Amino acid sequence: MSYIHYDEKPNGAIYACIYESYRDKGKVKTRRGENLGRVINKENNIFRQKGITYQYIIGEGRKDVPDTALPSESIVPETEKLILDFGDAWFLQEYISKQPFYESIKNALPEESDTLLALIFYRLLTNKRASCHAQIWYEGNYSYLAFPDANLTIQNISKVLKKLGSEEVQRHFFEEYLSCIYGDDGATGL
Repeated sequence: MSYIHYDEKPNGAIYACIYESYRDKGKVKTRRGENLGRVINKENNIFRQKGITYQYIIGEGRKDVPDTALPSESIVPETEKLILDFGDAWFLQEYISKQPFYESIKNALPEESDTLLALIFYRLLTNKRASCHAQIWYEGNYSYLAFPDANLTIQNISKVLKKLGSEEVQRHFFEEYLSCIYGDDGATGL
């Protein structure tokens, strides 16, 4: 026998999945089945998964959603654009922009300098290690204003890190870095 199990997350969002009860050697057991996604309307069994809204009826499967069953207001809150975490990123930007190596960082990947600097700020200012959270952080931080051309989608972060790992970019960075720290004649022989 199948049933829908609801799981409320700490942020208030409710997700659902199908569970199935069965007998094994006389004992009743359950096993988890298909994930249904986020609950949109519990009474009418309407769910959203990967951007697709559908109705799920046990025994019949997925169906198109009747228009009368959809909620009238948006269920996804808009992101804040005017309230930003300002202090730490502003301070770091003011400090780093006055350092002699700042231009070396920007010139390492000139076409992706905003993305690179935003990633550096993300690593320095947060305790999050996964880059998949960088875009969310960026949209709510002063870095959004300081580096307006940054693209912190997961795909672009991978592309930037791959470029950054190339020997050509690393050699270019160290040439610029040593030149700005030691001057034109001080970096020879290192």
